[in-house]
Amino acid sequence: MAELTTPAREVLVIVRVPVSAYAMDPKSMGTRGMLHFQLLTVAPGDPSALSIAVLDDLLRVSTCRSCGRAALSLEAHAHCQLEPGIHALQMPWSDHMAMSRRMWKENVRIRQKKRAIAERSAEDPFTARHVAPLMQAQNACCYYCGDPLATHGVSDQVHRDHMTPLVKGGTHDVDNIVLACRACNLDKNGFETAAVFCRRIARRLNAEQLERVRAIRASVRRWKATRAKEKGRTSRPPSGH
Repeated sequence: MAELTTPAREVLVIVRVPVSAYAMDPKSMGTRGMLHFQLLTVAPGDPSALSIAVLDDLLRVSTCRSCGRAALSLEAHAHCQLEPGIHALQMPWSDHMAMSRRMWKENVRIRQKKRAIAERSAEDPFTARHVAPLMQAQNACCYYCGDPLATHGVSDQVHRDHMTPLVKGGTHDVDNIVLACRACNLDKNGFETAAVFCRRIARRLNAEQLERVRAIRASVRRWKATRAKEKGRTSRPPSGH
């Protein structure tokens, strides 16, 4: 998200805690629940940074979990930090729900920004010319479930999937991309690695499907290994005579 410049030129990003960290006010079980979250200091230019408008609105409805005071000025809460660069805050559940759609849009913007950065920085970027050979290696079937792919190219029904998600440090290189059906790609979402999703989806596949996906994945590994060897040979400087 966009940068926020404070006197210390810090940029803040929201990180949600697990649902188990939602807490009720212990003074009265009749009061509304509170959402606990943290604001982390990140480097200027970090693609995870919240936009200034969202951060301002977030602080306007939040209080410090350490001292209980309004969080409008984080500089006033420097002594309340859990550790350097980490502020523990809370907001009423009703305010969280009111901002949920806005935060969803902000998260989408962050993911798109990270994706763009990953695509620009890829050493061996996946392009349209890689679709056909990868499709052939996968026998025109989904890498995850083994079902036939609806089209012979990337479309709204056939997705390119990052085996290690970009948000988890994955790259847009050929070695990190496979073709998947729409259902599997949406089920995997943008946070699960291929290894984790393969174990999860294996529970839903029968013996025949499992054998098919193992063959597909082995074929993809062979194609990528062969391609890497060829790429290494072409990039090797000619030996002198």
